[in-house]
Amino acid sequence: MALKINLKDGDSVYFGTSKVTAVQDGGYIVLVVDGADLPIMRASEVISLEHADTAYKRIYYHLQQYYLERSPEQLEIAEAFAGSLNDEERDVVLSVILQVAKGQTFKGLRLMRGIAGIRSEN
Repeated sequence: MALKINLKDGDSVYFGTSKVTAVQDGGYIVLVVDGADLPIMRASEVISLEHADTAYKRIYYHLQQYYLERSPEQLEIAEAFAGSLNDEERDVVLSVILQVAKGQTFKGLRLMRGIAGIRSEN
């Protein structure tokens, strides 16, 4: 089954670690990705390492990179940052990390965005 993505002019998405921006003179642009098993995130939900300036944001960054790069080391780094939190915070964050590790990626990233106070631009 093909993946269908609707974007407005100027919107961006990530295909793996590549940013793709839709450009058209108005209206929506539809991208259809067929037969590809690529990690995809909206650019408005991706943060850079430079903007990951709190422990929560660093954890989000490494969970995001785990998904985009398919790199298990990123989960280990996120867990290490969770170790710097107090017991209650750590338990909450570790449950989010576990969700991501079990394949509930978007649910976990959405929860971590809320915890970290990261707002999507959409």
